[in-house]
Amino acid sequence: MSTEVSIIIGSQKFTGWTSASIRRSIETLANTFQLGLLDVWEDSLEYRIKPGDACKVKIGEETVITGFIDSIAPDISGEDYTISVSGRCKCGDLVDCSAMNSPGSWNRPVGLQKLVYELVKPFGLRVHNKAETLGEDIKNFSLDSGQSPFDAIRQACEMRAVLAISNTDGDIVLTNVGRTRSHDALAYGYNIIQASAKYDFADRFSQYTVKGSSSSDGDGWGSKSTTSISGVANDSEIKRYRPKLLIADSGATNKTANTRAAWEAHVRAARSAEIVVTIAGWRQSNGSLWRENELVLVDVAPLRINQAEMLIAQVSYIYDDNGEIVELLLRRPDAYAPNPPKKVKQQKKTGIAGWE
Repeated sequence: MSTEVSIIIGSQKFTGWTSASIRRSIETLANTFQLGLLDVWEDSLEYRIKPGDACKVKIGEETVITGFIDSIAPDISGEDYTISVSGRCKCGDLVDCSAMNSPGSWNRPVGLQKLVYELVKPFGLRVHNKAETLGEDIKNFSLDSGQSPFDAIRQACEMRAVLAISNTDGDIVLTNVGRTRSHDALAYGYNIIQASAKYDFADRFSQYTVKGSSSSDGDGWGSKSTTSISGVANDSEIKRYRPKLLIADSGATNKTANTRAAWEAHVRAARSAEIVVTIAGWRQSNGSLWRENELVLVDVAPLRINQAEMLIAQVSYIYDDNGEIVELLLRRPDAYAPNPPKKVKQQKKTGIAGWE
């Protein structure tokens, strides 16, 4: 199957790119692309592709990003004239802009999908639900002054252990981790040509405390009572004293505060280890592109990762003088696990990576 990269702008199709980097991730809504071309003076692309142009980026006949051109960067050196074209999917506006919803608060219970839709509606985006469950309605939700729609969506989704990602049309998809599985496994010496790991405890703490308060109506004469909210979770792998205090969301209860504390401890522990693998070619053996949010079986003996089921958190399609390669950012699936336990337990390990 074809791996030719093209940009479609209106009825025009631009091909022949000499370099490409296309990145899709489950950790950011704004998937990105950067394409380069050795151009000529007489027919310069900078006059035919402009910042702000709506576009589609395709690999073969498959759309991988629908969005806008952010920048055009021409460069001249001797007789060489190169142009770099970069942009993001439509969700980039949700990252850059402020949410201007009025009044900016939802004081009555609202479903997660409806809340996300109201945040993205002004930008002309749609919301698709593919999650197993979106949980209970959110009782109270308020925007901070100047807060971006992306930050608000992430905040709301974290309350319900749901992922908000962008699809190839640039719309929002609410989903769960690893709903599909890759066709191929990954193994060093087979299809992995390079692998690197990182173990970082900088964002892990020995104890997480979530505190806040909630108000309830009083005796019907206008009085209200205030209740203190608190939740605690521990990470037993952090041996020294490292406390972290977090502020509970409005409308929180002791139960949701404990859930939030546990979520922080569990997810931070799981995300403290990651591996990046490089493989040749953009497609798997069945012809399908490598995709984000797929589960994959990984075997990298030199890194002590043996037959571990991991999640593709990010996929980067790269083309340069060395040909086509894919870089996959892999994490433990429980980095995004719903309903985490109250206490993060010591993991049984095959090695320092911490995968079971």
